Amino acid sequence: MHLKWIGRMAIILGLFLTVAVSAKAAGKDDPPPYTIINGKVDFGTYNGYRRYHNSCHRCHGPDAVGSSFAPSLMESLRDLDEDQFNNIVVNGRIDGKIGFSDDDSKPAASQSGAGE
Repeated sequence: MHLKWIGRMAIILGLFLTVAVSAKAAGKDDPPPYTIINGKVDFGTYNGYRRYHNSCHRCHGPDAVGSSFAPSLMESLRDLDEDQFNNIVVNGRIDGKIGFSDDDSKPAASQSGAGE
């Protein structure tokens, strides 16, 4: 049961990253940024899921819909390209979002499979 939940959440995160990072590229025939083989997602998608739930979900919530501490990522990421997203993850935002430039989470965006 627990493994099914993890698999489903990884797929949801992969789909979330697809929408968030490639919203401006809609209409292009790009392959999805994740693969599923034997019911398992690729390492990049799983790694993104793991890193999101290690650092981001505390404020943005387990489904990235926001909380009293941080906004919904479902809305705020629709207007960002991959470089803007990576910059915010690493450096934070002027309006208070904490960056991870001095943290092991820094490669979270690049290793999550976003944009691949």
